[in-house]
Amino acid sequence: MPRIKTPKGTYKYKLVPIYPGWKLIDKEKAFENLCLFKEIADRNGFNFFLAYGTLLGAAREKDFITHDEDIDLGADFKDVSLFLSMLFEFRENGFEVARWDDRGLISVIRNNEYIDIYFFTDYNDKLLINCGEPLPRKFFDNQANMEFKGVEFSAPADIDGVLEYWYGKDWRTPAQWLDYQAPKWRIWVFKVMQWVKLFIPKFLIKNLFKKKEQEMFNKYLKRGVLDEYLD
Repeated sequence: MPRIKTPKGTYKYKLVPIYPGWKLIDKEKAFENLCLFKEIADRNGFNFFLAYGTLLGAAREKDFITHDEDIDLGADFKDVSLFLSMLFEFRENGFEVARWDDRGLISVIRNNEYIDIYFFTDYNDKLLINCGEPLPRKFFDNQANMEFKGVEFSAPADIDGVLEYWYGKDWRTPAQWLDYQAPKWRIWVFKVMQWVKLFIPKFLIKNLFKKKEQEMFNKYLKRGVLDEYLD
């Protein structure tokens, strides 16, 4: 059984293999989870912000995106220890860890709906990074409250700017990127990779991680959105 060392002891959990196209989001349950997550985070002084598809839906649809599958949140890598210390409290409230990557990604699941938390760390003085995905520091450092379904959450103050950075100038036009019909072999590969990351010594797959991270970084490089941040 996988384990996480936390400031409050060892947390044991059962891996839940998560792969793109796993399931469609249940909006009601997802929002219930998000609000409960916020309550626990606020009690412990853990700061997070709406990110990726969750921010896109909040800004464009004023709701979760119908064809999305999870909740995406961002946080500071410096707060990883604080978050891990909260895991037992999350468990008391029905959440369980579904996956954990000490490079800066953890997923918690409740009522079959999961939340991804991406912890960003320094890349240079203008960029942060998470598992190869860069984020301009200006979006991270400048946050403001936004109302989402009647509740206030933190988000990058320049919502238009960060969504254009992530999704391009046409971010206001809905585009479904998953058809939820992934072939069985691809699902099997995703599941195996998550188990591999747990049990194979990290030095054996370090180069594979580096390659995947560079591929992710290169996607942004090719779009030209990193030019002003790599001086």
